[in-house]
Amino acid sequence: MKAHPAAEIFPMMTGDAWSSFVADIKTNGVQHPVIVHDGMILDGRNRYAAAQEAGVECPTKEYPGGDPVAYIMSANVQRRHLTTAQRAAFAAELASMQLGSNQHSKKEGTSNDVPITIDEAASMLAVGRASVDRAKAVMRTDPEMHEAAKAGKEKELKAQRKGKEPKAKEPAMKWQSIAQETGAARLGNLNSDYLRKLKADIDEIAPGAIESKNEPAVREACEFIAKKTGGKSLDERYEEHRQEVATLKETAAQKFDRLINTEKRLLQEMFQTQLREEAKRMLPEMDAEYKRMRDEYAVKNRRLAISIKGISPQITEDDYRLLLNVLHPDRAPEDRKERFAKAFDIVRKLDEYISSVKALKS
Repeated sequence: MKAHPAAEIFPMMTGDAWSSFVADIKTNGVQHPVIVHDGMILDGRNRYAAAQEAGVECPTKEYPGGDPVAYIMSANVQRRHLTTAQRAAFAAELASMQLGSNQHSKKEGTSNDVPITIDEAASMLAVGRASVDRAKAVMRTDPEMHEAAKAGKEKELKAQRKGKEPKAKEPAMKWQSIAQETGAARLGNLNSDYLRKLKADIDEIAPGAIESKNEPAVREACEFIAKKTGGKSLDERYEEHRQEVATLKETAAQKFDRLINTEKRLLQEMFQTQLREEAKRMLPEMDAEYKRMRDEYAVKNRRLAISIKGISPQITEDDYRLLLNVLHPDRAPEDRKERFAKAFDIVRKLDEYISSVKALKS
């Protein structure tokens, strides 16, 4: 399996550190899976290569995020404890890359051959834009110095060029072997930054033990450090820390989404409740208004019907009483009683209707 192009800008382990690392992998196996994306290694090239050399299985895990390049930079910057000059050199190299295809792109779904800008590279490697500009100039004009900067040996090369002997590195002391034996440096993380940190921890627990070559005190301090870290290397502790941070971020995001959804639901319920209450309050008023308008229009319609029929206002109640008396069936001749009865009934109905009309007008 090949590495992601962005991961290849970081150097692989070499020398004694590599040999110790391969031996540990052969004995203990790969403790943390290699992170891959689209069939390429994002993080864990040393673990994968050591597993291949040791002939052991190397577990892998698919990267779930959307920015593989940023992930590669973050993982290497945090774990390798890079200096500013190293980060600037790596950023300069990253900003000069052509990613080449979608699976290599800085973000999924971008177009082909999209370069990483200087500002993006500087942000990913936590270094200033000016430092990256200077590193790019060195990369173009002095490739040897650029490689030395990546390896953290820029000062040594400058001293050699000036005809000066660089400061001799601190010879490997027995305390480093003790640290490996006790598990304080189990995976062979013997780079200079890690050794300085480990030495500082030993000096804090057992002051002066290294300088005085007090082996029992150094061993006791290393055993305490190994116990405190659970016998895990810096790589393992960093990976656990990164996983914890990712879990916390995911948990925080889930809590936020749950709070937002709960607030939406409560607002909807409150709005529906207010709507029902307002409807209950308005319905009686609307019903009363409807009845009032209905009665008002009924009166107007009856009055309009009366005016259309043309009932004469000159006819009085006495006139109708007279008609009723004249047309009473008892007064009719024998041969006209039936017709008088019909006329009497019509006049009586008309009298009732006129009385109701007068009541409405009043």
